[in-house]
This record gives sequence, structure tokens and C-alpha cells, in this order.
Amino acid sequence: MKRRLIFALTLALPLVACGGEREEAAAAIAALRVDDEDGFQAHLAEIRSIRWDSPLVGGLRLELALTRGAKAWQSRTLLDFELAGASVREFLREFRRHPRAAEAYLALAEIAFLGPERDFDLARNEERLARSANPSPAVVERLDRLAILLAAEPGSGGDPDAMAREFLRRRPGASMANAVRFDLASLALARGDFAEAGSTWEALADESPGSPLAAGALFGAAEAALRLETTASVRRALDLFTSAAGMSRGTPLSDAAAKGAERARLRLGRSQGPTLESLRAMVAPRPEERLPAAQFQRALTLYALARDRAGDTPGAIEAWKSALRALPPDAATASWFRAGFDLAQRQEDLAAWADAAEIYALLRAAGGPLGRQAEARLTRLRLEHFLWTPEAAPGVPATAP
Repeated sequence: MKRRLIFALTLALPLVACGGEREEAAAAIAALRVDDEDGFQAHLAEIRSIRWDSPLVGGLRLELALTRGAKAWQSRTLLDFELAGASVREFLREFRRHPRAAEAYLALAEIAFLGPERDFDLARNEERLARSANPSPAVVERLDRLAILLAAEPGSGGDPDAMAREFLRRRPGASMANAVRFDLASLALARGDFAEAGSTWEALADESPGSPLAAGALFGAAEAALRLETTASVRRALDLFTSAAGMSRGTPLSDAAAKGAERARLRLGRSQGPTLESLRAMVAPRPEERLPAAQFQRALTLYALARDRAGDTPGAIEAWKSALRALPPDAATASWFRAGFDLAQRQEDLAAWADAAEIYALLRAAGGPLGRQAEARLTRLRLEHFLWTPEAAPGVPATAP
């Protein structure tokens, strides 16, 4: 699991600037912190009116670029990343020999490596340029961490494990040390060394409980324990998932940890599957996932898990039907129909005729050739088992419970 690198505001005001320039620069930075680019530009123009070649201008232009980069990491949109990259490149065109040019090259390397259009070769090139631009110790530290991540990608001849261990040996108390320890655990998980991955993540969480990486480390340790597939390790995974969910409450990680805990319970046989309430929560739409397809896919995954681990359960089946009801008529695909037919057939095998009929009715409502096939099965089922359930009035769409 890779952690994104973070742009930061690090303006150092040159002593050669006069008091008025420094005051305007401080006001410009304050404007950036409240996302007031217009105010920032006004203060920058005021500095230029005081002294056109002020030594503060280059640093302020870089701060603007880095702030746009920070916004891009939050929005994760291609447009914001392109705007941030263009701002950094514009700074470098005008201030290539600026004392902070290494920070600009580092920002471009991070965008190339972790942005929406990943380019490892470009990231490596920008990293080399940053190292040649007289970087500060803090920038060198971030470059070394980025080099570890790049070494783990295709086309690299480096040894990311050795590089990470060397980083920690030389800088045990560095600001990026916990991130590198997280990387070491991720590398161990990727090569199948689940015991080492879990112990590394647990140690990180235990020794740095206040770190923003602590909850993610607990989640990673839980995943590693779950993959060991022993009774003791699955019990440990359940405890770790529960801790991760509590520590990250209100975030997507908390939801993922709650699902992980349910997976662990299913493997231990502690429950007959997810409860109806938990499944409904898992398939409920979120602001960033408004498409019913996302709800359906989560429900289908949970249904498959419950079926494989503990047999069909009322909760899993109900969540699947809720998600299917939420689909608009043109959203169903052949794979979803196949899943529906599979679920309905299993209900027939269990002599749950009414449940099977309800599923066929939901499939029929999606229309198309497969919808007509579902209608034929529904008619056959009703005739064979005397099912004459009143249906919703025409034009009234079924809704999820």
C-alpha cells in the first residue's frame, strides 16, 4: 500500500528583502492558506510594485504551485494535477537557478509517480534533476523515500528492501522514517512474506500510535494475518481490523476495516454471515459513489463471500436484492444477470420458492433478452409452486428496503 507524498508550505523569507516586501509576502502566504488565490496575486503584485526584482517573488511563485499540488492530492482530478504541474514548470522556466528549485523538481517527480497518469520514467528523471539542484536535507530525505517506491516498480534495477533498510539505518528518527517502515511492510506483503509484513505494520502502530499511518498500519497487519490462514492468525486479524475501524472512524478506511472484520468472522464461523444491517450500510451510496453499479458490486462481493464461507444467508441475499432494485433499467449487464440467475437457482435448490420468484421479478424488470428469460422462469416457478404474489402497480418502481 503506497502512501502519497505531501506538498508543504515552507516559505523562508530572504533577509535581503525590505520590511514592506516581507509583510506583503506573509500576507500572500496567509491568503494561500485560506485558498484565496486572488488575494495572493494582489499581494504578489504589491511586492512587484515595491521592487520588481524582489527575491521573494520566486519563492512565492513556488508556494502557489505547491499549494495547487496539495489541492490536487485532495481532489484527485486530472485537471487539478495538470494545473499544479503547469505551475511548477512555469516556476522552473523563470527561476531555474532558484535555491528551492530542487523542491520543484521533487514536486514534478511526485506528480509523475503518484498522479492519475503515472509515468515512472519521467518520475526517475525529475528525481535526478532534483538531486542535481543542491537539495536541502529535508528534500533529500523525501527523494530517498521516493527512490524506494520507484525501485519497486517495473523497469527498475534497484533493491527497494535494501534501500529502505539502509534509509532506516542512517535516519532512524527522520520525519519520513514511519513512511519507509510502512513501505517495508508493503514490500513484504507483495512478495508473500505475510508474517514479516504483519509484524512490521504492528510494530509501527504500537510504537507510533499518534502517527497518521497508525490506522493504515493496523489494517495492513490485519490483511497480512488474514492471509496466513491459521485459526490464531484469523483471530488476530479480527482484533486488528476492529482496532483499525475504531481508530479511523468516519473515513473510507473504517468501512474497509469493518468489512475485513466480517471476513474474519466468517472464516472463524462466528457468524452465519453479515447481518442485514451491516450489508445495507455497505451498499448504501456515498457522495463519491453515486452510481448504483458501485453499490451492486459491493453487495455482490459480499454475497459471494457469504455463500462461499457460510452458505447463503438472509442478510447477504437481501443486500443483493436491495442493490439490484437500485439499478436503473439500463444499468444491468450480462454479468449481473448471471449473478442473479445463480442466486435465484440457489434459492430454488433450497426450496425458497418465494425468494427465487422475487429475484426473477427483479431481473425481469431490467428488461432485454435476459429480462425476458427471467420472466419465463418466473412464470414457470409460479405455475409449479402456486405462487401468485401481488405485484407493484404499473409505473411504480420498486425501491430498496
